[in-house]
Amino acid sequence: MLTFTVMCAVCGAVQVPVCDLRVAFSCDHGEASYTFRCPSCQGDWARAAAPRVADALLAAGVPWTLAASPVSDQEVSASGATRRRQERLSSIFGARQGPPEAA
Repeated sequence: MLTFTVMCAVCGAVQVPVCDLRVAFSCDHGEASYTFRCPSCQGDWARAAAPRVADALLAAGVPWTLAASPVSDQEVSASGATRRRQERLSSIFGARQGPPEAA
C-alpha cells in the first residue's frame, strides 16, 4: 500500500495511506492543501501543499476537489487567475475535468 509521510500536530511524522488523504485546490488563490486522518490519534488535519507536493499526491491517485467560492467578473478579468488555474489543472489532468469518480 502506497503511503506518504505527513506531520500530525499531535503525533509528529506518521505514514498515511493514500486512501486517507485528500487534495483541495482553492478557487480564490490557486493554492493547494491536503487533509488527512492520522492513523495514530485518528485526528483530522489540514496542511498547505506546495505545488510539488500537490503534484506528487495527485500522481499517486489521491482524490481532489475544488474549494469553490464566489468571484466577481471584475476580479476574474483583472487577475486572469481563473484561466491560470484552469490551465494548471489541464496540464495535470489533460482533458479530464473534475475530481475522479467514486468507484
